[in-house]
This record gives sequence, C-alpha cells and structure tokens, in this order.
Amino acid sequence: MRLEIVQYDSFTDRAFSGNPAAVVCDADGLEEDAMLAIAREMNLSETAFVFQAEEPGVDFRFRWFTPEAEVPFCGHATLAAAFALNAAGRWPASGDRSVARVTCRIGELRLSGEGENLLERVWIDVPWATLVELPETDAIYEACGIPADQRQVAGWRPLWNRARAKAVLPVTSAAALGAAQPDFVRLRHLAEELGCVLVLVTPEVREPESLVQTRVFAPHFGVDEDPVTGSANAILACYLDQLGWLAGREGVTRRGIAGGEVLGYRAEQGDFLGRPGRVSVEVVTAEGHKLARIGGAAVRVLEGTLFA
Repeated sequence: MRLEIVQYDSFTDRAFSGNPAAVVCDADGLEEDAMLAIAREMNLSETAFVFQAEEPGVDFRFRWFTPEAEVPFCGHATLAAAFALNAAGRWPASGDRSVARVTCRIGELRLSGEGENLLERVWIDVPWATLVELPETDAIYEACGIPADQRQVAGWRPLWNRARAKAVLPVTSAAALGAAQPDFVRLRHLAEELGCVLVLVTPEVREPESLVQTRVFAPHFGVDEDPVTGSANAILACYLDQLGWLAGREGVTRRGIAGGEVLGYRAEQGDFLGRPGRVSVEVVTAEGHKLARIGGAAVRVLEGTLFA
C-alpha cells in the first residue's frame, strides 16, 4: 500500500498551534481496519479519510478515526481535509468554487471557503442538535478535577446530546478550568458509560474578542485531551443558544439574512496545552430552522508518502 498523506494544524494561522490532523485525500478502497491502523500510526487525535461521493450532487464522503476508534464527525480534521483538497486542486470546479457538499455519519455537511483560493477561512455547516439535562454530574466533575465551588455559571447547567456523543459541563472560572488535572483512568470509565466526549466551558476568556473558553476530554476514544475541537464547539453553539445566552450578549455579533439572522462569536481552546486555537462560531436561524457553523484557518506542516 502506498498513500499520499498530509498534516495540517487547524483552527490557527500559525504552525505548531491549533489542532493537528492528518488527511488521506484518496481513501477509496481502504477497509476500516486499514484506516484505524493508519490513524494509530499517525498518532494524532484524528485522521481524515476522503472518499469519492456515493450520491448525486455530493462532492465527497468523509470518515474520521482516532487512534482507537471511528468518530461520527470531526471538525478540525474536516477543516484540514478542505484545505488539503483545495491544495491538491480537487475542490469542486463547477458552479461556486468556494462550496463543497460532504456526506458523513451525522448527515450532510456544507463546506464554504472565504478569501482568495480558500486561504483565509473555511466554514463547516453542522446539523443542529437539541440537548437535554445531564444527570449525576458530581462524579464527572470530580474526575475532571473541578472543585465543587467551581461548577456554577449563572443561567447555565450541564446538558448533553447522546446521539452526537457530547456532554457540556459549565465551569465557573478560567483559573479552575486551567488548573484541572483529570483522573483519566476514572474519566475514561465515566465517558464510556455516557458514550460522550466531555466539553468543559467557562465564560472567562483570555482575549476580549472571545466569548467562551473550553477544554475537551475524550479518553474513551484514545484522546485524553483534544487541543481544539470543532465538533464540540458546534454542540456548544447549540447549548448556548438553547439556554438563551447569546441574544443581546456583548461580544456576540448579529446580522440579518433572508428569513432570519446570524449570531456570531469566537471560542478559545488549546491554550492550556500550549496549542492555542480560535474557532469562529455562528448560529444561523432562517425560516424557522437552525444550524451551527464553525470556521477557521489551517496551515500545512507535513506531507509525504505512507508505505505499508
């Protein structure tokens, strides 16, 4: 087997920051065990595999693997794949060159680029998700290393969406978020029971342009802590909107569109790991329907040939 493979740092415009992801742009014919073996070899939080589309009107089919398992959606590896496909001259040539349609396990994604030749930012439209109350959170907070007096944010509460494998837990301060030292053995057991990645979020940020700061733990997928997580920030957009926290909030932009509006903000992640990343986030409401959009840049840091 001989495969061309590239690696990008996502949600950043600087190498060695953000979240690294590997991309195989020509994955047709690869079996699941081969993809898992490649992801283990790359030893990154995710590796993206790009296949030819199976449906009319669709440009690509994506799959994503951690070193231990397949995941239904990965934001930063999708961003990396978009930039890799564009660099390879494979972005859709007909119609609007800046837009591609991608199928995956959670449905259809719409990827759109900004700037000349997509070099500034790519947006990913993610299907909306509704969250429900997350029961019995004390054990999770304890395993994450969050003290009892740092688990309250006014108007927030722990919520989850099991179908999207995400649970959101508020943290009072950035200091507590950064000081947390998770017990990953215990946390892996709890995350496996829930079947969810754990998203910890605080409204305390480092930069005035940002609205929230997060840390994301996925030990049951072989990723103790993910540097910058697009899928988690997409769920977090649904979470904040569902709680009514975005409307009228300072730091949230608002613009009208046909039949609705767009609320936008920026999220911080990765700083506590020395890999700062910034995620542009939008909540789009149009004609009674909602979707979350996550966006960012990506930088190519490595390319080569994989032999096996």
